[in-house]
Amino acid sequence: MTDKKKRLALHRGLKALISEEAVEMHETERSPLPPQSQTVSRETGGYFTLPVSEIEANPYQPREEFNEEDLKELKDSIAKHGVLEPVIVRKSKGRYELVSGERRLRAVRALNMQDIPAVIRDKVSDREMQILALVENQMRSDLNDYEIALGYQELVAQYNYTHEKLAEDTGKSRSFVSNTLRLLKLPDDVKTALREKKISSGHARALLASGDETAQTKLLNKIITEDLNVRQVEKLVSESKAPSDKKKESIDIDPDMMELIDRLTKLFGTKIEIQNSNKDKGKLVIHYTDTADLNRITDFFVSPEKVED
Repeated sequence: MTDKKKRLALHRGLKALISEEAVEMHETERSPLPPQSQTVSRETGGYFTLPVSEIEANPYQPREEFNEEDLKELKDSIAKHGVLEPVIVRKSKGRYELVSGERRLRAVRALNMQDIPAVIRDKVSDREMQILALVENQMRSDLNDYEIALGYQELVAQYNYTHEKLAEDTGKSRSFVSNTLRLLKLPDDVKTALREKKISSGHARALLASGDETAQTKLLNKIITEDLNVRQVEKLVSESKAPSDKKKESIDIDPDMMELIDRLTKLFGTKIEIQNSNKDKGKLVIHYTDTADLNRITDFFVSPEKVED
């Protein structure tokens, strides 16, 4: 299944959960909802007005930090125009549990509003809650890759998700899922820098290629102090190879072969070697760090896909 088809399938799933009208309003924000005093039959896909005090937070919210400036803008918009899109909730022990709409709920509470328009869905499993929370944040680009990786890890651990199935349900490529999960192998100080947006996910992925925690930490400090871009980090990682390896490469590998090695290194996210025994024959060596890393790499051969940028 192509990425486009995956996203279409996911979009149909969201429409089934949220309702056609709510999805359209999310995409266009054409007009506000009906007055909050108006209650519409749930069977016709309408909205309820629910007391804010009866709605509990989504326990599977993957986002750890909320941008205060963005929340202020949303709060100002709601104060002026009202809530343009309902939140989605499920019933839980006589109350309601938020499925989607964390930012809207926070903004409404900050405005001391008593009610909020909501779509109530009775049959939403914990697994669907986690998936939808991830998807909603990814659609709005609100999650950094470290938070996405944590969300993926929870789904893999709790529901035995394969990388392929996780990619299908979240509308991402399998290679994106696998490479994002690899970010959790980075040293704690690198993950903290990624979470705090001191470095980008591109920086973090470049550091993964070095494979050495001491080198990764050293490079992290250099990235921050010298404000290095991703291309500069990739070059430093490439130059950090042992002198003997460099000498051998300079003798045996022409520039075209070096370019191929760089492309394969980015594709697999690990060290790649091409050893030429003569003009037409040689070996392609793919390094891995542990069994999980080996399984990740073999996935490329079982179901190869182009890596997402």
